[in-house]
Amino acid sequence: MLAFGYKTYEELTVQMEGEYKRKLKSLQNYRYVAAKIQRSLRREALPFTHHTLVTAYPAEEQRRLLRIAVSEKLSLAEFRKRQLRRPWWPG
Repeated sequence: MLAFGYKTYEELTVQMEGEYKRKLKSLQNYRYVAAKIQRSLRREALPFTHHTLVTAYPAEEQRRLLRIAVSEKLSLAEFRKRQLRRPWWPG
């Protein structure tokens, strides 16, 4: 809804801020991540913050990185560290 509604119904986003008790900036961030990561790639086993870290990558790389995060049960801090050492990630 946010990914679709934001462009067409910007005022709806402001209304949603009150309904969902979230800051507008948080809702915009949710929308951005939802638009950048295909639904089929999202992993329920991971928190939202893990997904925010892979938005800059192409879909196949997102899939691979998120799969690694799930299989190795990486904390957010470890996931960030591994991203910084990214050339050494298996793949």
